[in-house]
Amino acid sequence: MKKDVSEALGFVPQKEIVYNKLLPYADKLDEESNEILAQIKGNLARAVQVRELWPGVLFWTRKLSTYIRLYGRKFSKDDHVLFIKLLYELVTIPTLEIGIMQGFARLLVALLKKKELLSQDDLELPWRPLYELYERILYSKTEHLGLNWFPKY
Repeated sequence: MKKDVSEALGFVPQKEIVYNKLLPYADKLDEESNEILAQIKGNLARAVQVRELWPGVLFWTRKLSTYIRLYGRKFSKDDHVLFIKLLYELVTIPTLEIGIMQGFARLLVALLKKKELLSQDDLELPWRPLYELYERILYSKTEHLGLNWFPKY
């Protein structure tokens, strides 16, 4: 069964939502999800290349979040790692607005949530950018003046 799915999709999916098989149009889901994922990957890459955070990257990361809610992690392990690395880089942009950073961080957490899907050998992220982000937020000189507002969630 898994071999048939991987042949139809062109990759071995990480973790699909099992209840999608019970939908009346389940036979069309593989084609639909593959098409949407290709569109997300292409447009997200294009938006990052032209450095269009708003509305490009933000729009397509929201589409990726919706894709994960609808289809689960129905992408390859390589795509999973690349999405995580991209979002990590986006979260650690020094001049990024807090609201946009929060959206990227939520999606990053959602991608990192299932620990069984990725091993330590699959993914290695540099610690320094995250530490610098922590320092910038925690020890901000303007936060006590009310110039920085960091949401709790």
